[in-house]
Amino acid sequence: MTNKKTRLGEVKDEFDSADQRRADVEKTFNERSRDFDDGVAKLRELPKVSDLANQLADVEKQIWDAGARLVDAAIRIVPDRFDDDDRNAIGDFRALFERLRDDRLGGPAYRRLMREMEMLFPKVMSALPAWCVTNLSARGHIPLHAGMFDLVVIDEASQCSVPSALPLLYRAKRAMVIGDPNQLRHIIKIGLRKDQELQVRYGMESASDAIFHSASSHCSMLLHATRIQSLFVNILGPTPTSLGLVISIGTTAL
Repeated sequence: MTNKKTRLGEVKDEFDSADQRRADVEKTFNERSRDFDDGVAKLRELPKVSDLANQLADVEKQIWDAGARLVDAAIRIVPDRFDDDDRNAIGDFRALFERLRDDRLGGPAYRRLMREMEMLFPKVMSALPAWCVTNLSARGHIPLHAGMFDLVVIDEASQCSVPSALPLLYRAKRAMVIGDPNQLRHIIKIGLRKDQELQVRYGMESASDAIFHSASSHCSMLLHATRIQSLFVNILGPTPTSLGLVISIGTTAL
């Protein structure tokens, strides 16, 4: 009899303990349910995601508009910062550029004018640190010196052939290349037969050399190097220390 009472007491203790745990869990459940209901109520008070997206689009448009006005205002005050030396250097540089642009003969006179332009360019660049050119027009506008710009930005890289982009990269310490491999490629003037003959002549017949063929764009070369398969912006090189900048937009005229 004593054993049965002892066993009954143990079972009752277990029951009471389980009942207490049930009460604790039920209390916690009710508290969490109230928290959940309060959270749902607060969420319903928040703006709709679509409304926030529209507000964000409006703010971004305001930023773009303000940025455009800021750039326009900054450009308008640039001439006010020029001293007489700056104005003379820019005037001389423009005159040299006009002479060289129409040159069809080359020779000693052309080389002398090019040397004069190269001598003037550092002074002009200090006054006008940002240049906007195409890959092909840079040849007649900007001297070919290594690292003379802190940054080159190549936009529409799918329209840039690798050879036309290399001189721009040579002129800069860092590069930002922006492109979409799904857009139109650059126009190829070299025929397929000639391209294949050059591949054979210079030992560029392996699959790894495909990025250097005439059909490859600068965008393709960067995709190959970075293994990125969609729209990308790839920044190469150390942090710039000054404002030198050259911007290239495809191969189209500006």
